[in-house]
Parts: sequence; structure tokens; C-alpha cells
Amino acid sequence: FRTITSAYYRGADGVILVYDVTSMDSFKHVEDWLEQVNKYASEDTAKLIVGNKADLVEDKKVRSEEALDFGKRFNIDVIETSAKTADNVDKAFNRLGEQLIETRGDVPDKKRDTGRVKLKHVKTGGSRKCCK
Repeated sequence: FRTITSAYYRGADGVILVYDVTSMDSFKHVEDWLEQVNKYASEDTAKLIVGNKADLVEDKKVRSEEALDFGKRFNIDVIETSAKTADNVDKAFNRLGEQLIETRGDVPDKKRDTGRVKLKHVKTGGSRKCCK
């Protein structure tokens, strides 16, 4: 699986690394995935760490403070969400979008312009009675 995923990182504008707050094992793998992102994605790729299943408070194994400390160590924002209740899901995507705007601003992404076809509106001469 990891060999396949390396291709997805190339050219990625942003990456969200998601772990399960009820699984310490899941959280420990975030660092492995982050290594893969840093290895294959460009340096300016926006990154966000998301702890999902925040609604399962009684089953929580990863303390918020621990996740925030991890994020600080790598200078990456950490947000806890719940896909079940939709709590903070919008916030996570909005934060990634903000990061993209902060890092890219209004500068056009040159890699996106290559290979594109640019269409121009061409005026047609008057009204024609038939088609060719």
C-alpha cells in the first residue's frame, strides 16, 4: 500500500493525516505517514493532522495535549473532529484552505498551467442560414 501511495503525494497541494483518537496505534502511525509526505510531496505542501472520532470521549486513548504537542514539534496544526456528528469537519477543511492561501496567495501555480488548452471566444460572422 505504501508504494502505491507515494504517487499520490507528488503534486499534492495539501495533505490531511487522519488518526483515530480511540487508538494509540493509529496515532503512532501519523509520524510514519508524515515521513512519507515529507519524502514525496513538495516542501510547500500544506499539512493538517486530524484526530477523528472525537465524539467517543469515554473511549479516547490519545490525549488532546499529546496530539497538539506532536503538531507543534512538526509545526502542523491539529484539529479533533467527529465524522459522526460533523463536529469540526468544516473547520479542518477550512484550515487547510487557509494554509493554501497563506502559502500560495495569488501567485499562479505554474505547474498547473503546463499542458492546458486555452480557449478564446471567436466571433462568428453574422447569422448564417446553414451549417457546414
